[in-house]
Amino acid sequence: MPVLDSRSQDDESRPLSSHQIGSWRRRRVLSAGTVTLLSALSGCLNFINPSGQDASTDRETGTSSNREPRRDGTASSGDDGGGPQSGSESGGASGSPDATLGGDIVDGPIDSPATNEHPWIEDPEDDLRLADVTVHMGSEWIRDYLQVEDDVLALTVAGNQFTVEGNAHLEWECDTFGLKHVFVNGRVGEVYLEPVANDACRTNENKAGRGPWLAPFSVTGRFDGGRPDALEVHLEGQFIRGDGPRGGAYTRQEL
Repeated sequence: MPVLDSRSQDDESRPLSSHQIGSWRRRRVLSAGTVTLLSALSGCLNFINPSGQDASTDRETGTSSNREPRRDGTASSGDDGGGPQSGSESGGASGSPDATLGGDIVDGPIDSPATNEHPWIEDPEDDLRLADVTVHMGSEWIRDYLQVEDDVLALTVAGNQFTVEGNAHLEWECDTFGLKHVFVNGRVGEVYLEPVANDACRTNENKAGRGPWLAPFSVTGRFDGGRPDALEVHLEGQFIRGDGPRGGAYTRQEL
């Protein structure tokens, strides 16, 4: 009878020895421990950064999470921005002074200064002065939605007195006109007028008070120290249109 060669049998069909069984069990325990450790580490990382994104993303994109909501419900980035300036804050680019009245708009009476601390304006010559310059508002206002009426100024002079009759547009029924600058530039008198906003009637409940309104007014004053060579009157504002140096109403009279 032939003798079978044990080396020709399949090794996998042989039963495992106790040494092999112990080694296999140790490998399974180590593998399971490794998986458990990696899972724990992954959970810690997700707790620190749940989104999985780089924490520097906000800085790179310029975004921030600590924004305060505006009153209109939109987010604010913290930049005040500064809003548009009021139309009554005229600049000095055209040559008019910025602080003849200390930056205020008044109805008078006021006098022009003896000196003009402004690089584009000469001091008055021969002590010329405009005195008691005052704005007077009229009462017959007309609502002019389409602004079909013109903004006009008419200047008259009698002796040492001068009067400006005006008819121009204001936005609200309680707004007025005021004096922004009054001075004598060399031998030319100059008066600058602008609208003055009054918050007393600028409310949502007062829809009927919003214009534009065509409002009559006058400006009176007198010459002190003699007459200048000319007198100019300028009226500038949001709803004012004309042939003035900056687009507002304008009049000039040689004296």
